[in-house]
Amino acid sequence: EEGADYMGKIIGTGNIPIHTVRIPPAPSHPDATPGGSSSGGPGATIGPGGQGGATPQGQAGPSTSSRNAGAPEPILERFEEFFGSPAPQQPITLKLPRPGPIGFHTYEVVPSASASSVLGSRSSLIAPPLPPDLGILEGPALSGDSLRDFRPKGILVTHLHEHRGPVSAVVVSADNLFFATGSYDGTVKIWDSQRLEKNVTNRSRLTYSSQGGRITSLSMCRNSHSVAAASDNGTVHVFKIECVGKRDSGVHRYNGIATVKTMSRTEGAIVQVDHFERGVQSLVVYGSERGKVHAWDLRAREEAWVMHNTPNQGLLTCMAVDPAHNWILTGSSRGYLTCWDLRFNIPLFTWRHPGRGRIYKAIPFRANVQGAKDSWVMISAKGWDGVTVWDLQSPACKQAFRVLNTEESPPMPSTIPLGPPSDLGYGLEDTPVVAAAGDAQSGAQFMADSSGEMRALLSPAGTSYILTGGADKKVRLWDLNSPVASYVVTGTRPDHTRPRYGAFSNLAEGATVYQEYPDVATPAPSGGDGVSAPGAPPGLNAFGGSGGGFMSGSALLGFGAAPAASANQPPVPAKASKHRGPPAPSPNHQEAITDIKLIELPHPMLISCSRDGVVKVWK
Repeated sequence: EEGADYMGKIIGTGNIPIHTVRIPPAPSHPDATPGGSSSGGPGATIGPGGQGGATPQGQAGPSTSSRNAGAPEPILERFEEFFGSPAPQQPITLKLPRPGPIGFHTYEVVPSASASSVLGSRSSLIAPPLPPDLGILEGPALSGDSLRDFRPKGILVTHLHEHRGPVSAVVVSADNLFFATGSYDGTVKIWDSQRLEKNVTNRSRLTYSSQGGRITSLSMCRNSHSVAAASDNGTVHVFKIECVGKRDSGVHRYNGIATVKTMSRTEGAIVQVDHFERGVQSLVVYGSERGKVHAWDLRAREEAWVMHNTPNQGLLTCMAVDPAHNWILTGSSRGYLTCWDLRFNIPLFTWRHPGRGRIYKAIPFRANVQGAKDSWVMISAKGWDGVTVWDLQSPACKQAFRVLNTEESPPMPSTIPLGPPSDLGYGLEDTPVVAAAGDAQSGAQFMADSSGEMRALLSPAGTSYILTGGADKKVRLWDLNSPVASYVVTGTRPDHTRPRYGAFSNLAEGATVYQEYPDVATPAPSGGDGVSAPGAPPGLNAFGGSGGGFMSGSALLGFGAAPAASANQPPVPAKASKHRGPPAPSPNHQEAITDIKLIELPHPMLISCSRDGVVKVWK
């Protein structure tokens, strides 16, 4: 527009501003050249400081001193910062194409002959490359709303057994079109979730076997059809699933797998990998066994940052990434946990899990319960057979989940965090906990001897429950609002009664403890204030009742049997089968469960995998 003042940005194909140029209005003059009469038009020339425009014919242009004197000071300073030299003494010619959608036109700065030595090569103004093609979702990413009221009943849908080694991880695409499983046999298999309802088959659609080693972790790249896989040979591969079709038709064609990026390290095994986007960065974050956490930017094609854990914490075993991408929590083989600030890439604090053992897994706690915060994490550790939920702001234990093997409750293990490691390395902090006077064994020793170790954790967003799986080959659903409504999803023998569940408040340490009691035919407790219910730890008041919920003003939050029909009756022996021949195989897992996930389409289902190489889908 004639006489207007413009502020234009030079934008590359990556949609990132490279340089900002202020285009002031050209001085109106009856003898102005046609090419320079309109400021910002093709062929217009401006002074480097933004002062001046098309030079009228027959008149001398302004002197260098007057031109630079009238230029805005900030622009002169920024020019030297961008191009490494003072502002040129000659105008810079700008060729501005017709306006179009940002990102589809590249605005170029073309230096004049006298300014070419100052600006140098135009290659310095090239925008960074676009991120690699990670695949486009067929529909919007699912939010998990259909999972809030979903309760898996343990009905087996399919049994997938192509892997030749333990299955370590399972991930589901954001549009639920497929899910992927990684195994110690070095392969990642892609399974069509639509085949769980129509044209049911137990064969995988694709197999990725180019990585080698043992696959230790998987992660879906955000809002894409690409998978990031970590291996114990020190490599991370990002590959895209080539899939075409329509979700409504239920017919999809899987054309193959394309490798997007490979990363290799000499720092031992890669224990975990994750992917998230932050600003313009597309980061693949992975932790190595020797304590380093790397972030590779798929867009810039370079390493964004690296964080180092101290050697006296032990080997890195797991990590958890905040859904809001503000922090990362790392766990070690000696039970130390370090919270890192992703804004400044610095460690905030370090503490030790009271179990003093290896941290198996850590995930963000995303259940929707009263008092829950974004800073809560679920942690599974050796020496504390169960799961603890911690608030990283304190840090303090807020919830604990454990399985009892006997009706007589053992001493409650401590949930008080321990201090950071000493500067001298491996010292007296590894000394076993001494049992208190009068106790037959310490709480830590009891938990180490039990079989309630849980390594598979899942906290669906917006739900009121969590799911756990472990060495006892069972998947449990823990109801956080009504503890007695918790149950075993799969793994219970048909000739056994269902276990009982309860919860009490550990007033001394401020944690709510959820417990599973043995599957014996014991009547549900009933009583009033001050009555100690069976299974409640000594010294803790308990309330029992058939209501199955939290009771205000009491230490016990819920206790009872679920359901009442099976709690007060002896075990029912299995009926004699008329089938001749070998018995039918059990639908339950035969080895420890390693990972669990939920899928929403074609309808809500539970996916579990185990160390025997089997993947099962339940509804």
